[in-house]
Amino acid sequence: MNIKGFEPYEREIAEGNIAIYLASAKTPDKPILSINAEALFYPASVCKLFYMACFYDKVQRQELIADEEDWRAVKNMVAFSSNDATGYMVNRLCDTSSGANLSEAMLSSWVEKRKSTQRWLEQTHQSIPSKQYALYHSTVDESPYGRDKQARKVLGGNLVSAYACSQMMAKIFDQNCYQAEMREQMKQLLSKHTNENRQAADGLDQVNDFICGSLPLGTKCWSKAGWTSSVKHETAFISLDEGDFIISVFTQGEELAQKPQIMPDLTRRALRYLD
Repeated sequence: MNIKGFEPYEREIAEGNIAIYLASAKTPDKPILSINAEALFYPASVCKLFYMACFYDKVQRQELIADEEDWRAVKNMVAFSSNDATGYMVNRLCDTSSGANLSEAMLSSWVEKRKSTQRWLEQTHQSIPSKQYALYHSTVDESPYGRDKQARKVLGGNLVSAYACSQMMAKIFDQNCYQAEMREQMKQLLSKHTNENRQAADGLDQVNDFICGSLPLGTKCWSKAGWTSSVKHETAFISLDEGDFIISVFTQGEELAQKPQIMPDLTRRALRYLD
């Protein structure tokens, strides 16, 4: 697959190990550039973008009365990409609790509850194709245990596409989806310009080695990244001189994920399509 400007990555794109989606924020469903954008990837911490959106939607609908601990968790989940905070938030949204293995009957009921975020997304954001996401689980530092491990055997792991992430980011900025106060709070958690939310809980720099690391000085960027030893992803809303844009860059495979400048390089190549 030969895509202009991405010749050094021809093999990785053909093998489905790179996905990119770029669109104007005004028309996020109309791509300027789309490469493997509908392919499913393990999302790592990019799933936290959806969990944050679900939390704020339930708060503004008064389906969830948030307390101080909830606000602390959603901040740490998004701004610092904390997996502990994500475990708390997923259980809070789904009315579940982590713990020891469950009997088959009890597990069945628990798993149904764990589908809550998936159902919320299907019901409230029908323009995002449901075949392009499967979001049931928290992220973990080492391994899931007990009923969380059981649930993965029943439901499979989390999956999401670059297109679905781009549309979710666009919804967060859409004035018709979220109240102004909720929207501004989410933007603050996602902000990466002026060194905000720069350092993740594990110490990783969330700016230099990601999309924001490729942008002109002074560019405003709101993003959520995800990374493991074998994947590196990010979805961002960026404000450039040319306008506002949504961009998602996904990579998988240790060779790609371990390249420090893979995300900035792919971003620069994608943004040339704005010329």
